[in-house]
Amino acid sequence: MRIAPQNSQLELIDDQGRAIARLSKKAQAHWGSRLATIREIRVIAMVRRYRDDVSEQEYRSRCHGARWEVPLVELVV
Repeated sequence: MRIAPQNSQLELIDDQGRAIARLSKKAQAHWGSRLATIREIRVIAMVRRYRDDVSEQEYRSRCHGARWEVPLVELVV
């Protein structure tokens, strides 16, 4: 897995070149200028999120499914 800038965001890219996740805005601000220092990306856990648990209506309306998974990753420098 690697991190690459795509569509004005930093995305996690798998071995087949598919974007599997996107870094949060906070993580992008922190890691954006430090990408060259990352030696390894480890998936620590997968978190399942549910649309019904989202309280912000604007975000909730943009959810494409009833549930989705988000990888929790560790970036090793």
